[in-house]
Amino acid sequence: MFEWQLPIFEWLQSFSPALDMPMRVITALGDFEFYMLLIPMLYWCVDPRLGIWSMFAAGMADFTTTYFKQALHFPRPYWAHESVELLIPGGASGFSTPSGHASGTLAFWGAVALHYQKRWIWVTVITLCALVGVSRVYLGVHFPSDVLLGWGLAIVLLLLISSGRRMLPPTLGLHKTGRAIFYSFMLFVALIAIGVVVVLVSQVPIWIEHATDSFSMKGYFRDGGIMFGALTGYILLSRDLRYSAEGSVVQKIARYILGCLVLVGIWVGLDVLFEPLAPEESPLGLGLRFVRYMAMGLWVGYIAPLIFVWTGLAGRQKRRKALNE
Repeated sequence: MFEWQLPIFEWLQSFSPALDMPMRVITALGDFEFYMLLIPMLYWCVDPRLGIWSMFAAGMADFTTTYFKQALHFPRPYWAHESVELLIPGGASGFSTPSGHASGTLAFWGAVALHYQKRWIWVTVITLCALVGVSRVYLGVHFPSDVLLGWGLAIVLLLLISSGRRMLPPTLGLHKTGRAIFYSFMLFVALIAIGVVVVLVSQVPIWIEHATDSFSMKGYFRDGGIMFGALTGYILLSRDLRYSAEGSVVQKIARYILGCLVLVGIWVGLDVLFEPLAPEESPLGLGLRFVRYMAMGLWVGYIAPLIFVWTGLAGRQKRRKALNE
């Protein structure tokens, strides 16, 4: 069913090896680690609202693309066709459809473009997303149809998130802080539960020898943990701290360096601490993974801004802003 797309691979990969390194760099712009360092910069140094909504968009894209990957079992191009060459070290151990890089990149940068509503930003976002999509095909890890489906999914998510951005903050604002945090926790529990069900009901596919990590639940607990932690922090931040991301260039650089050093410390330190306690895919291991990433999200969303205000690296808003302003 994918044979009609093979000439596209043949044409794109005819530019190898000249474009191998540029395409690997471009495709890295859709990796989790890239967003882990970019979102805090937006949150701490630009606007917390932009940081939380761009994180929510990227996280929901990752949730939904993983649902589809684990339900559809479609192979990677280089698994199914010997004519497609793998041009990135390590390849991919998960299924192919839809492209998580295509979906996540458009969802994240689309949220940024929606925030600013500037034509030049939309042009830049579309160009960047197109490059990331082409890189995934060039490197042999996705069919063109995977990329198109990923973009389609991201557009649907952006439409939903655009509506949710107007409705969710007033809804949370009707509740006390503890109840608002509880509702957000239940949201992410539900998202994780859907993923667990998808994994449990999936049949073993013919590509299982290639898809060594295809039915892992680790991504669900990572995304749910970090998004819950960050949203909890944002709720506390908006109600209690009145954090301002404004300041001098020196202040912003100091915030970012200090904040990221601690963030990476939490990421690595809790991994080292939790690893001996339980296997990663065990119930306890998955629970600890949720806690690890929740701590990272809470650091980004509340603890770091609190420290920035205490140390004078950031100030407070002159007036309280509504979450949806």
